Amino acid sequence: MHNQRIKRTHDLVELYDNVRDSISLEETYYVENRYPNAYFTLPNKDEIKETLDFANELFKKICDMLEIE
Repeated sequence: MHNQRIKRTHDLVELYDNVRDSISLEETYYVENRYPNAYFTLPNKDEIKETLDFANELFKKICDMLEIE
């Protein structure tokens, strides 16, 4: 992973494949419907907090790996 070019992609699976040896994700988040539809409901506050906490922890891990603040 070190000294490799950063991939320019929005494909999270592809990005994770490139860092899986350095970052371990304990949970997988997947939403089948990407855009709201007639059956779509918003997540509750606990689900939102859990997702934001996960994103924040992932961001911190990446910053630590890249040695940036």
